[in-house]
Amino acid sequence: MGIALRDYQQEASDSFFRKLHEGIKRQLIVLPTGGGKTVVAADISKRFYQNVMNEKPIVFIAHREELLQQTSKKMNLVWNGVQVGKVKGQANHQNAEIIVASTQTLVRGRKIVDPGLVIYDEAHHCGSKGSKSILTSLGCFDPDGPPLLGITATPNRADKIGLGDIFQEVVYEKSLIEMIVSGYLCDIKAKRVVAESLDLGSLKIVAGDFNQMELGEVMSQESAIQTVVDAYIEHAEGRKTIVFAASVKQTYQIAESLRSHGILAAGIDGSLNDEERRRILSSFERNEYRVIVNCMMLTEGFDEPSVSCIIMARPTKSESLYIQSVGRGTRLHPDKTNCLILDIVGVTETNSLMTLSKLFPPIEKPESDSVTQTQLDLQDDESVISFQKRKEETHRVQGQMAYEVSLFTDKTIFSWVKASENSYYIGLGDKRACFLLKESTHEWWALFEHSDNKLYPLYHEPLDLEYAQGVAETFLKSLQRNLFLKEAFWRRTPMSEGQRKQLIKHSIPFDHTWSKGMASDALDLVFGKRIAENALRRFDPISYRMLLQNPDVREKTTLKIQLIQRELSRQTAQY
Repeated sequence: MGIALRDYQQEASDSFFRKLHEGIKRQLIVLPTGGGKTVVAADISKRFYQNVMNEKPIVFIAHREELLQQTSKKMNLVWNGVQVGKVKGQANHQNAEIIVASTQTLVRGRKIVDPGLVIYDEAHHCGSKGSKSILTSLGCFDPDGPPLLGITATPNRADKIGLGDIFQEVVYEKSLIEMIVSGYLCDIKAKRVVAESLDLGSLKIVAGDFNQMELGEVMSQESAIQTVVDAYIEHAEGRKTIVFAASVKQTYQIAESLRSHGILAAGIDGSLNDEERRRILSSFERNEYRVIVNCMMLTEGFDEPSVSCIIMARPTKSESLYIQSVGRGTRLHPDKTNCLILDIVGVTETNSLMTLSKLFPPIEKPESDSVTQTQLDLQDDESVISFQKRKEETHRVQGQMAYEVSLFTDKTIFSWVKASENSYYIGLGDKRACFLLKESTHEWWALFEHSDNKLYPLYHEPLDLEYAQGVAETFLKSLQRNLFLKEAFWRRTPMSEGQRKQLIKHSIPFDHTWSKGMASDALDLVFGKRIAENALRRFDPISYRMLLQNPDVREKTTLKIQLIQRELSRQTAQY
């Protein structure tokens, strides 16, 4: 079973084909980090290959190894069984339906087969001379050349080089605030931390941002280092944190100072080999480090959803760089409610310095409103969702945007229960349940337990949590049953006598106002844990991996799940 697209992802994919039909061949799609740009690209690839042209491969270009690896995996989530070849360094696998290729390898002159479609990841890099030469060699600017799709979170470049000479139109865009308010990204709030001795006013500006060398020297001052460390201890201690530093020197100064305060921290920079970098990042994922400090290493291609704090110890004027950095903390995770952004600023900070408030325009004051304009800016320590609610109240706008989202937020339509650090579950009744069971640091299996006490995998391998959940919820939606939805009608009816007795038996405090839903949630924390623990005891991820590598086993498993779906769907009318 694959993953269903979210509503806006489907809209983005549809927009590409609509515009392609209108003759717009070079298109740009803009989605914030965490919005699933690669999922959209995968759906477009699948539809293009199956419905438009299958004589030529689709070429997907990215400039980092991490992005190439993520692409191969996520393509199969949407396009099950697609052949993905890799062109990077010594690898040159071009006999495939999709070819993922490294920018650097292509710039160095590696020839590649004529593509039917070209997709450029992190398309804000397209303005460089090397990227333009790649696109030219692939025929993207020729009248009869392949269509070009760029995907990015940040269409603006700090050096002011536009992308208008490459892309004809932004065919779909979702803003960061839309995604947060809709529940697809986590809420964020920011606090400005002033370093009293930090003066950025005299720094030179190069290509739209501070001179890198000068900024590194200023931010490496002992007082600046101490400000960063104090800010973490005062505002973010305990949060899983990424610090963006201005230089390699500052990176290791901050990491060392944090360690001297007993904080598990490590530094990372471009001089580390791949093995050492992977070791450090894996340790961070396992919570062996609480803080990772880096210099221009993790702005792209690194996804760790549990990160709940970003420290900008590298002041910047670049909106693109700032958004990429903040984006490392906006993914949803069940163990965080928001992401805290700590902006380190100097005493001479000007309006041109990027901070979180700059990403969200101030609320325009109605003529009849007596509130001053300064009160309608995003305030220090105010979350984006609170800001949006204040905006709606100011304009007396009734209601909010509401979406069915498949993520662990208050807006989730499914009643997931966190049974342990390694498991989530939804009870479906009649001894049936859906599970998300953890295998390793960040990989989870989506499983369905039928009344025969067997666990059936809903996908043939473990996935990142948000994708495993997406697969599980695609299965749940296919059942068309409302019993396990948070908004199900029965949840609002009065608590039953049986529930009351069970609450008393398990010493769970309650009162007479409780509904069936409230009682069910409280009891699920008891019974759900037992059910999930039992599933974990029977779960052998190594065996699943080995078995599902066999195509025959995978086919039989898929057929069984399809039979179960039909069986449960037929029962819908009984409820």
